[in-house]
This record gives sequence, C-alpha cells and structure tokens, in this order.
Amino acid sequence: MSLPTEILSKMRDDASVLAIVSGIDEAPMTQGVIESVENWFKDVEIVYPIPQMQFEESERRGLVNTISVELTERFEKARVQSEKNGGVLSEEDFEKLAKDVDPLWRELSGLFAKELNFQFERNRVPQDEVGEYLQMLTSSLSDHIGEQAKEAFLEKIKTDKNLRAHLRRIGIDPDSIN
Repeated sequence: MSLPTEILSKMRDDASVLAIVSGIDEAPMTQGVIESVENWFKDVEIVYPIPQMQFEESERRGLVNTISVELTERFEKARVQSEKNGGVLSEEDFEKLAKDVDPLWRELSGLFAKELNFQFERNRVPQDEVGEYLQMLTSSLSDHIGEQAKEAFLEKIKTDKNLRAHLRRIGIDPDSIN
C-alpha cells in the first residue's frame, strides 16, 4: 500500500496532538484524542481484552508522551520521504513505516487498555453469540451476493489484516473460524 503525503501529514498531526496532550498534566487524554491515533492502526491485530498495566498516572503520561513523540517523528520522516517520491510513500517505504510504528501502537494499546477495553466491551459480539453472528453474516453474503462472496470472505479472514483486526475488536478470534 502506498500513502499520499496528505495522509502522512494527518497521521503525524494526530500523533503530535497526543504528544502535546500527554505532555501537559492538566490536559485530559480524551477518547477522541486516543481514537484519532487509533484510527491509523486499524490493520494492527490486538487481542482483546487488553491486559491492563498498573502505572501511576504521571508514569503512564510519560510513556504515552515518549511513544507519541516517536510516532510523530516516524510519520514526519515518512512524510518527507513521500514528498521526495512525488507525493506518495512507496510500497517499500510503507512496509518499513508499518514495521516501525505498529509496535509503538501495541505499546500505546497497553497504556490505553482501560479506554480501549471499554470501547471493546461496547462493541463486542457476546461470546455465546459468535457462532450465530458468523452464520448470519456468511448466510447473508451467500444469499445476497452468492456463494463465491461467502468463500472469498472466509478466505480473507486468513490474510486480510484489516478484517482480522476488526474481528478482534468485536470479540471474534479470526483463527477460530473455519
């Protein structure tokens, strides 16, 4: 996947806002601030619920600040590279960026476990309804689009990072689907 400079600028800006907010003790790290950064990592598969780490708030803020500053720097470096490449980050450079920033998001996820788990609990498919949910979804695909759509969906579950991450966010283990 290649990324245009404008998207990289937005990624940098959202990480920068988190860095600024986390650097000011009185500034609340609101759900909106957290979600603005989270939106850039929809393809990173996180297992929910996220184990909560016990930190003093000042320690947590310090770690969030350090990580968000690093994210900001990496996004800015990629933005500059994309400008040199005619306004688009190449596939190769995108892969390098993802390799660098995805682990940082995983660290932030642990620091924001309470907030992200709250969101997860609101959106999750109850464990005892997962089978029924998947059956309804695949039947709907098959009925409305055709059996090939159902088969394509089941195949994508194995390889599509965005789909796998989404399923995790709603409480479905993609590896348990046959």
